[in-house]
Amino acid sequence: MTLRKYVSMLTLFLILFAGVAAFSMPSNATRNPAQNYETSQVTWETFEKNMNVTTFVAPDGSRDELWHLLRSAENSIYVEIYGVNNPYILDLIHELHDEKPSLEMKFLLGWNSLGYYTPNDYVANNLTELGYDVRWTNASDFYFAHQKFFVIDNETAVVHSGNWAKTSFPEPGKKSNREWSIAMTDTDVAASYLSVFDHDWSRGTSYDAGEHGTGDPLSYNHSP
Repeated sequence: MTLRKYVSMLTLFLILFAGVAAFSMPSNATRNPAQNYETSQVTWETFEKNMNVTTFVAPDGSRDELWHLLRSAENSIYVEIYGVNNPYILDLIHELHDEKPSLEMKFLLGWNSLGYYTPNDYVANNLTELGYDVRWTNASDFYFAHQKFFVIDNETAVVHSGNWAKTSFPEPGKKSNREWSIAMTDTDVAASYLSVFDHDWSRGTSYDAGEHGTGDPLSYNHSP
């Protein structure tokens, strides 16, 4: 068990069983708890304009709409997400890699990701072997980078309540969580989300198989 997993599991234990009122940030030789937290200076933005907005929920067609959106990309997909354990999404990315070799994809995965440590390691290694850039979020900036969003072609921003999990985007007939997603096609809205992605990406840590591990293959068995 790596130090980051051990410390995070210990933190969760303390919270659940010892009544700890505040989170403790994991620390090791390469990252330290944030002493004086500063925001990334992201400001509120309101967009009063016409745009194409698509809402979709799990389990009611969430898989099909996500597949449609990812397949619609022609130039780029930038993903910032807490965790990935859905092997079917990984399979789709492999298909896009083969069908659209010029499609640029970047993946920013949650470093402190309880429940997703091993899957995230596997996904990071798998995507790196495909030739994509993969980074971890900076643990000194947040307790958890719990966002789930991606931007397509600098035009469409997609935000999820759930991770790229089998229970968020289930196969037909499989039980899932109730999850919400919204896709907004507008260059100004997309630019707003891209500014967050670019900031977090610039502070991320590149995945390294030797240092971070390669995880275990994702399971196709349908379970949370």
